[in-house]
Amino acid sequence: MSDSTTPFLGLTKPAIGGSNDTWGNKENADADLIDANASAHDARIAALEARCAALENKPAVQEAVGTVKWWPTNLSFPPGFLICDGTLYPVASYPQLFGVISNGWGGDGVNNFALPDLRGCVLVGMDEGTGRLQGQYGSDRIGGTGGAAIVALTVAQMPAHQHTGTTEPDGWHSHTFNAPAIQSPGWYIAGGPGTQIATEVGNYTDPGGTHTHAFYADWQGGNAAHSNCQPGALGYWIIKAVTQ
Repeated sequence: MSDSTTPFLGLTKPAIGGSNDTWGNKENADADLIDANASAHDARIAALEARCAALENKPAVQEAVGTVKWWPTNLSFPPGFLICDGTLYPVASYPQLFGVISNGWGGDGVNNFALPDLRGCVLVGMDEGTGRLQGQYGSDRIGGTGGAAIVALTVAQMPAHQHTGTTEPDGWHSHTFNAPAIQSPGWYIAGGPGTQIATEVGNYTDPGGTHTHAFYADWQGGNAAHSNCQPGALGYWIIKAVTQ
């Protein structure tokens, strides 16, 4: 009967009744194999423990200096963040933040610089030549502002329309007027010499016929402005000023 092996480590299983002279060598080989596997196993465990320790001691993910985010309270801000309220700071106080935003939002850029003033503002992407902003934020530059909270429509912005109407028709009619009575001999009319006026001049105008008169409708509207604000929720825009 020949030797066999274990299925996982491949240890030799000497055949029962085999030669006793060879068992020692086979058992030594098995012992060396077990020792090598145990050593490799310990090395893998040590490596895993080291990786776990490194993960446990690794600091939390840091936002980059200059990161702006919305914050729901003013009771406490995350470490290293400031309110975006346009405050002017010395360059020496926040050199990392100055290195990112410079004086694009204000300040002389030498001794001081300003934070973005985002109070009451939504954030808008640079136009970059798309034409989507239609110049509403001035020149396309960092720190540009625009938009309006309320808007009053101009006549050019109103839908084209007109108002029409007529008065009640008067129908065929004439108007009276005071005219002198001309009866004295010697008065002549354009008919020529010898044509005497023998009766009183008629005191009525020529009839005007059926007609109408134009009119103006009553004025409406009060020139009041309307709200231009989108629905929103209030909080604070804050900016990462230093690393922790």
